[in-house]
Amino acid sequence: MNDTADITLSQASVLARLSRSRPATASDLAAPEDVRPVTAARETGIPGIHVGIAFRPGHPEVHPRNKVFAALPKDAFAHGVPSVGFHPALAPEPGEVTVFKNRIGAFAENDLERILTAGDVDHLVLAGIATGGVVLSTVCRAADLDHD
Repeated sequence: MNDTADITLSQASVLARLSRSRPATASDLAAPEDVRPVTAARETGIPGIHVGIAFRPGHPEVHPRNKVFAALPKDAFAHGVPSVGFHPALAPEPGEVTVFKNRIGAFAENDLERILTAGDVDHLVLAGIATGGVVLSTVCRAADLDHD
């Protein structure tokens, strides 16, 4: 059993919001190096876990004081809509786990920790685009949960 997991934090709609000019495509990644960690993990047999953001329609779980999510249109990132999909260059492959969150960090309000515990995963490799938010929050929580 592998004690390491690759956690990818990259949805197509997040990249589209960053560019704001058109829908996200595989070419939105700056260089092939952007997918290198995911490719390397797959080639070495490290299990992939893809974490995305998704809300109920109308975002009832978002408090008006939440400066990040309260500003979103009420149909953004709703379960079942295309904005919840993953970037094509980083999309989950068969057998890879997909987890959705409704806060900044990847461990928020989901079963990611149970998945890691069930897989006896201690070491995490994170790849994402918001290092000062999503990745940092995830790293801090992972450290609190005693992951390397």
